[in-house]
This record gives sequence, C-alpha cells and structure tokens, in this order.
Amino acid sequence: MLFSYYRETLAYLQERFEENGFSTVKLVGGMSRDTKQDILKDFEDISGPSLLLASEVASEGVDLQFSSLLINYDLPWNPMRIEQRIGRIDRIGQKADKILVWNLFYKDTIDDRIYSRLIQRLDIFKHALGDMEAVLGQAIQQLTKDLFMHKLTGEEENIRIKQTAQAVANLARQNQELEDSAGHMVAHGDYVLQQVKAAKELGRYILNEDLYVYCRDFLAQVYPGCELQLLDKEQLTCNVLLSSDAKRALGDFVQLQPHLDRTRLTISSNEPLLCRFYNNISKNQLDVEVINQNHPLIRFISASIEQGSSSYYPVIAVEMPQVKAAGLDVGNYVFSIRRWSVSGAKTREYLIVRATQVNTGEALSELEAEKLLNTVSVNGKNIIGSRSSFDLERLYALAAEQTLQLDEEGEDFRISGLAENNDFVDQQLKSFSIHIKAQIEKINLQIQLLREQGKTKIIPANQGRIRKLEELLVAKTSYYEGRRQIDFDPREICIGLVRVI
Repeated sequence: MLFSYYRETLAYLQERFEENGFSTVKLVGGMSRDTKQDILKDFEDISGPSLLLASEVASEGVDLQFSSLLINYDLPWNPMRIEQRIGRIDRIGQKADKILVWNLFYKDTIDDRIYSRLIQRLDIFKHALGDMEAVLGQAIQQLTKDLFMHKLTGEEENIRIKQTAQAVANLARQNQELEDSAGHMVAHGDYVLQQVKAAKELGRYILNEDLYVYCRDFLAQVYPGCELQLLDKEQLTCNVLLSSDAKRALGDFVQLQPHLDRTRLTISSNEPLLCRFYNNISKNQLDVEVINQNHPLIRFISASIEQGSSSYYPVIAVEMPQVKAAGLDVGNYVFSIRRWSVSGAKTREYLIVRATQVNTGEALSELEAEKLLNTVSVNGKNIIGSRSSFDLERLYALAAEQTLQLDEEGEDFRISGLAENNDFVDQQLKSFSIHIKAQIEKINLQIQLLREQGKTKIIPANQGRIRKLEELLVAKTSYYEGRRQIDFDPREICIGLVRVI
C-alpha cells in the first residue's frame, strides 16, 4: 500500500508503475462507497492488483490486515497521521511476522530533518502515541507555520524541530503516566503529598555538584588521562578534555543513540572544551556546553555502569563533622545501599539505605539512614588512615547482618510487588474497559440519531471509530495481561563506613 497526499502524484505513480509492469489500483476521495468497496475487494484478491495507491481518504476506516508493506511516498509531519496510516495494515488478523514501513524523502530537506529529529525520535514505528491528536495537531501546526515563514536559519529550524519533538515526547510520557496512575491518584493523594515533602527534605533530586562528581569519578576510574579542570566552583564550569579512548567510546555510543543531543566532546582536538555542569534544560551558549542529566556524557556513563562494563559499586570509608551530620551522635556507622528494580505492568526503582551505629549496634530509621547518606555524599571526605584503627571484625559482622536483613526484606518486597502489580493490572483493565465502553455507547447514540435524521453517509465513519476502539481495548487487555508477572532485580550499590567526628 502506498500513501501520497496529492492526487496528481498518485496519477503519476500509477502511470509509471504500469509502464514497468506493476498492476495497481487507485483509491482517492470523492469515490462512492460501492466503488471504494469494489477497489478494496479487488486489491484483497490474490490475483488482483499488487499495489494500492491511496490518498488520505484511506488512512481511516479501511482494514488491510492482508497487506504487510506500507510506503509513505510523502510523509505527514503529524505523527498521528502516520500512526493512522500504519493502522491500516497493523491490525488484529495480520498474519505476517512483521510489517514493513518505508518512508521516502529527499536528503538535506526539511522533510529529512523532520524525520530524523521529530518522527524518528518519537519512535512511532514501534510505539503508538495514543489519543493525543488534538495536542499534536496544534504543535505541528505551529511548527509548520514557523518553518514556512522562511525567517529561520537552518540551525534555527533544527532547534525548532527538536523543541517540538521534546514537547511531544514529554506529552506522550505524561499521557501514559496519567493513564497508568489514574486509578490510584485519588486513593493515594495524601501519600503522594507525603512523598513530595520527603523528597524535598531528603534532597531526592540531582544537584549540579552530583553531575560533576559523577563524571569526575567515573572518568578518573575508567578512562585515566581525561582532564576536568574546575574553573568556577560556584558555576561549576570546567575545561573538559577527554582521552582518545573516552572520545571514541562516547562517539560510538552517540552514533547508536540517534535521539540524543549532539556533543562537541567527541571532536578530534587536543583543546579542552568549556563545559558547565547545570542540571536544567537550557540551550547551549556558543562558548559553553551545558552538561545536564540528559547530556550524552551522562547517558554514556549511566549505560556503561548499567551494562557492567565498569566496577563502580565500591566499598568506601568517609568522615564528616557532626555539625553536618543531621543531628547524629559522634561515632562510626556501617551502611548498605541496595537498588530494588521491579518490572511488570510498569517499572519502578527503589534505593534502599540501611545504617547501624557501630558502638551500640542500634539501627537507624530508614529516613535517618537516607539523610545520613545524602549528607555525607556532599560533606564527606575519604578517610586516610590505617585499617588497624578499626575493629574490622565488628564492621564485617554488622555489614553481614545488614546483608541478611536486606535479602529477607527483598523477598518480602518481591512478593508484595507481585500482588501490587496484579492489583494495578486489574484496576487499569477495569478503568480502561469502562472508558472505552462509554465512548462506544456515545458513538452508538450518535449513529442512532444520524439514522433518524437520514444522514446515513456519515454512519460508516462512526462505525469505523467503534471498530478502532474495540481493537484498542483488545490490544490494551493483551498488553496488561502479558505483564502480570514481574521481574525483580535486587542489586548491591555500595557498602561502607561513615565516621562522624
């Protein structure tokens, strides 16, 4: 099936294809319903035309699950329009192992930049965007207006496209998060407020200093030879010069992640690059590259640690003054940090911190332990001294107790996570089913009214909307039922000693 927006283009293509021996059939607006049905019937026949040339009239209300190849001869900029086109063949009843979608556009044109910076970034050929047509339409309409005013430079056009892609991606993510959590938001309103308050009090957010230390420590350990020369401690501006190995690894990573922003850190040069560690989404200045948590360098480091390509979960010993220690007594504290990751209907990660006072053997509360570790991460300094100054057997014993405790808590957490996941699936299926059935009932009432008014030509379009909703319900049900089981990944992050002096 081949889509093109213009009738003249379709007529040209039909002529060219037939000149080269390909049998085609054309479907455009203005045809009667019977003619349209005859064309689709001929196309479905195994001995009929091998190629259907269609305008936008075929992007809705047409079932072509017997076809498995779709060609976008010209590409709509609105991702929802592309999704509707793909939906003609990506339907229940499709027997092919995979469908193919070919997108044609001229290199180094606006269409090329729209595809690489907007469509590809949203990954709509793998993931549906959901019911966002109104928002998307407004965003794309404004983008189209900006691009065709012919007042922007090529670089400014790229920035506007990237901004639109980011805005649409954020809306899609928020839409999914709201859908996932809708059934729980009212019931857990107080809990959410408590968590927001705790996050503020405990500093559960990434600071500019965190980004700087994260990069500095990783590069020093994994890629010796890299230089981070701190120029301004307040602004956290640095001269950054990566080693040739680090540049090569970062460049390979960026090539495999087309959705990431570009970075000048991979440029082959012996000159350092002026960077600022600033955890905010902001435009790079001409003379400064901003490194935030979405920067390719941060993503590269995270991926390297996640894949286990570097041993980055150390045993540490640090000390800090009591005045900075959140009201804790002077003395030694053993701590353990675990990450519990639960993947099912949705993915959640928890950072679990446990700490014990060495002298008394008394365990700190969860909040006290977390506050201790957050404080020491900013104010702590490595202990320089002899191992003989510690009662190592006592430290080992307390660390072993924490390990056993966390193992037991982890198993309890896995069991409760499974039950919670099933409750979440049940709630989502119930909520979504009620929502879809209400929409179908509303459309059926519209159809009944249209019949009474004799407006029968509009009825098939409404019936097509019902079929689409029914297919969406089946797809969502299958999606959530397939995620009743969970994957539980308990991972040790760090253990160590804190000395409060």
